[in-house]
Amino acid sequence: MQPPGDTPNSFLYSSKCVKGLGIFKSAWETYIQQFNKFFFLKKIKCEFYNNNFDEQLQFCLNKLKIDTKVLPELPKKQISLSLRNIMREKEFLDWCSCQQKGIGVALYSEVKAANQWIYRKQGLSNSEWRDCLKMTCNVAAVRAVPGRSTNTNRCRHCNEFESLAHVMWYCDHDETARIKRHNDIRHLIAQALEEKGFEVHEEVCGLSEADSIRRIDIIAINRLHNHAFIVDPTVRFEKSADQPEKVHQEKCKIYEPTIPYYKSKYNVKTINVIGLFFGARGTLVKQFINFRKQFKLRPSLDYDIILKILKSSVYILRNHLFGLSKTC
Repeated sequence: MQPPGDTPNSFLYSSKCVKGLGIFKSAWETYIQQFNKFFFLKKIKCEFYNNNFDEQLQFCLNKLKIDTKVLPELPKKQISLSLRNIMREKEFLDWCSCQQKGIGVALYSEVKAANQWIYRKQGLSNSEWRDCLKMTCNVAAVRAVPGRSTNTNRCRHCNEFESLAHVMWYCDHDETARIKRHNDIRHLIAQALEEKGFEVHEEVCGLSEADSIRRIDIIAINRLHNHAFIVDPTVRFEKSADQPEKVHQEKCKIYEPTIPYYKSKYNVKTINVIGLFFGARGTLVKQFINFRKQFKLRPSLDYDIILKILKSSVYILRNHLFGLSKTC
């Protein structure tokens, strides 16, 4: 696959654990292998090599732009791997700092085990995988990305600023597909809760204390303890590291006023609201992992959700770029 010309180099060299491609970089290896050699010679106190080992080690670290303070922390084995990981971490930080292509990238490092699709591609076709990579580093062919349009950065369907976030989250043209993506994720979570013995209801209408209508995604009831949970998942374009907590607080603000109504409706003593955030580019965060472990849901739910989000987001992107306008 030939990536777009403006794909950030830091994406290419970042670790696969954080959705990078983990490509071999020869400019590093020259000095990493030299460092490894001199480190070993110094360790065995080689008498047949007259070079100053400390000076050579310092030279290699300077070329790699690695602080010498890491030297005592390096393990006695797998020196090359340790240095390579340090370099990949630096590349990831550079990627996060990109003004446009680094938006939301910091969230990729929260649940590294959830990023295995980058190199395994399980459940994704080759074309879907390529589109997922383009979305991952924000170089998909939306008009706000430089070089993707000759005369405008406005949405081809609604005339708003056409960024990937707009396509994944706002544009009316893709609303039906976004609703389906959300409903699919909601149903996966509801099924997993049912498997654990919860009484589960989806898409339930209720009233807040101000008599306004609120529709909750899931209410999961533990009849043994007479306790319930309002669970509201949402799929949004990744923007910042504090996004999961903001989503949770937003859901609490919306649904806590409905708690008295649902207590009466389902005859439970207590109800807690849980807002769950999922990244539109197939990103899981610690918030969801903690939720899954709290309710002892099956670990395979992680990849089921990731795969559903990725395939749905690819469909949304393709529908936006190649689908017919609503006015047609």
